[in-house]
Amino acid sequence: PEPYRAFLLLPVAGDSCQGDLGFGGPGMLALTLCGDPLATGGSAVLRLSGAPPAAPLLLAASTWAQPTPFAGGTIVPWPMMIALPIVADVSGAVELPVPGGGGPATLVVQGLALDAQQPESVAISNAASRRSISTRWGRSRSGR
Repeated sequence: PEPYRAFLLLPVAGDSCQGDLGFGGPGMLALTLCGDPLATGGSAVLRLSGAPPAAPLLLAASTWAQPTPFAGGTIVPWPMMIALPIVADVSGAVELPVPGGGGPATLVVQGLALDAQQPESVAISNAASRRSISTRWGRSRSGR
């Protein structure tokens, strides 16, 4: 049976975390996307943790959220539009900067890791929804 997983997110004052969609499994891979609201000029940090040390990772992203069974878990960003290969550090984590703006747009992101401890050698993180916004909404051409 899958061990109970508990996540505690303690954002710093002014920080916000993007929506956690859940899913994922097997394994202990966890994804968070926290920082400024993702408006023009804002930024956040995408963090994957819980991978084996120096494990190959794949960050998957799509504008679609279509939960699909895979390797004993569920992949949410399907069909994948972006597949970014990266490598975990010696603590089994990776952090990537995420710029704000370019919206309105929503991107679903999820991480996968090569993990020999899992039945199909793949750990799958929870999925998160990255919602970028534009700070130009509701402003006139004069900027008011």
